[in-house]
Parts: sequence; C-alpha cells; structure tokens
Amino acid sequence: MNHFYENIFCGFKNAIGRNGIECLLIIAVVAACFNCAMAGDDDFKMVYKNYEDTADHYFYLSSNSYRKGDYKDSQKYDRWALKLYTLNPEYHEERIVCCYLGIAGAAKEMGNYDEALATYKELQETYKQLYGKDYKIYDKVADIYFLKGDYHEAIANYNEVLKICKKRKYEYNSDEMHTNGYLASCFDSLGEPEKALPYALQAYKMSLKILGSSHSTTRIYRANLRRKGINLDAIEAEARAEIKAMYEKKDDK
Repeated sequence: MNHFYENIFCGFKNAIGRNGIECLLIIAVVAACFNCAMAGDDDFKMVYKNYEDTADHYFYLSSNSYRKGDYKDSQKYDRWALKLYTLNPEYHEERIVCCYLGIAGAAKEMGNYDEALATYKELQETYKQLYGKDYKIYDKVADIYFLKGDYHEAIANYNEVLKICKKRKYEYNSDEMHTNGYLASCFDSLGEPEKALPYALQAYKMSLKILGSSHSTTRIYRANLRRKGINLDAIEAEARAEIKAMYEKKDDK
C-alpha cells in the first residue's frame, strides 16, 4: 500500500480548519482511499487534492485504456473513479453510470460474460438506491445472454427493449431495428424459424427506411431472408411507399 498513508495524511491535512459538510466529504474521500487500499489497489493515489479532479483523471485513464484494448486497466481505473464519484452521487449520476458500463463492457470484451451480467445487475441496484428508479439496460443484458447462448433470457430482455422503443416518439428507431434483428437470430438459433420470420422482415423493412438499400446491415438482412426463400418484393414496395410518404410529409411542412 505505497500511497495509503500518504492519502490519509493529505485527507486529514486538508480537513484541518474546515467545518461541516466539506470536512465530512474530505473524510469520506479518505475512507474511499482506505477501501481501495484494503481491496488490494496498492497503486491507487489521490492525484489531486480535489476528489472530483482525481475521479475525472481515472475516468479518462479508463477510456484511454479501453480504446487501447487494455481492458483490465480500464476496469481498474473505472472502479477507482466509481469509488470517488459515489461520494457525492447527486452531481455525478452520468459518470457513475458510465463507470459501471465501462466495467461491464471491458468484462464483455474479455469474454467474462458472468462478470458483465453481475455488473449490470449491480448498476441496476445501485442506481435504484441512489436515484429511486431503474436504469434500463435490457439491451446490454440481452446481448450478454445472446453471447452466452441463453436465448430464452435474451428474448425476454429484447422484448423489454421493444416495449421501451414503442413508447418513444421516433418514427425511425435504429434500436428497434437492431432488436428485431437479434430476436430473429434468437428464434433461428432455437430452431423456430416461423417465429423468427416476422422479426427478420421488420428488421429488414426498418433497415431499408433508416439506412437505405445499399447499407451493409440492410444487405445482411436481405441475404438472410433470401437464403430462406422469402420473396421480398412486397415488403420492399411497402418500404419504398413509406419512404416516399415521409418525404412528401416533410415537403408539406
């Protein structure tokens, strides 16, 4: 614990001559340093006297590590930043969420799917305790179940995503498009092509409208449907008619 006593000394030194909430917050920072040290984070250090600046420092280190593919370091820095941001969660809601998503995302990239799921569940619980509401990450949870081959759980979560998408006012929602595609893949993987087909057709139709007929995603949807022997003339004509109506509606405005 190379920096542990240094962190404690700096914390109490800064607390001298201060009163009330500010003093308590500094002591809380010292407690966070203690928690890091006890968790085996020997190289944790308060880089700046201000806990927020230190948290931001580790947050950006995590982002850089993730981009470089150093997922273990990325997780480490996110955990350190999280310990500090949660000292005053009212002002750091977005960063707290980003830290959890970063930790889970790094776990996913390393193939640690159970760890990723556990982190998403921890985010749900922490978010509810801090802010009194759920943080809806059904799509990310569904993706992990899909990768694990647990298609029934994936389908349940993807259906929750569709419910949320339908409540939004966006006419063309790419999340809804991709979710339909994943649901089709789930049912195909379960050997239920008749259940997969409506989702596959909806994903293709939405892709035509959102991305265009030449986009790589659209081409993949099209190729998969043609391999199944599906005639796409009717749905393509329907998509073209809806695109035309959309532009005419814009011109009227």
